[in-house]
Amino acid sequence: MGHRQVWVKVNASIDEGVAPLVSALAEFPGVCTASSCQGDAPHGEEAVASVVFTYSPSDPRETMRIEGRPLPMAPAQFGAWLGQELLVVVADDAELSVSYSHNPPLLTLAVRKTAVQGVADVLRQIASRQVRFAA
Repeated sequence: MGHRQVWVKVNASIDEGVAPLVSALAEFPGVCTASSCQGDAPHGEEAVASVVFTYSPSDPRETMRIEGRPLPMAPAQFGAWLGQELLVVVADDAELSVSYSHNPPLLTLAVRKTAVQGVADVLRQIASRQVRFAA
């Protein structure tokens, strides 16, 4: 049997243009960044920054409540919930997708490069509404 795992924030070197997103996602307990890229703009198109991450609580007995509502702990449910929260505010500036070919599933947040700071601010606002408690 393995040791109990806990989350710690780790400093890492990442693309400057995606740093606000990675930092904002790190405010959600259980989010772990797998990779990130600030994106390039080929052929005059707008660049898209992306963050690939997982969601897994360190203790399955823990859950969160957002404004009094329980937050589902399954990665896909977390992705669906976060995607809906973002959609209300940032509309077409961001897209959140889930890949089930990994365990835990990988979530990918893609954001228009010009909207990175605004989306990061919205993520921080959403994260600030969290209240953790043990079930």
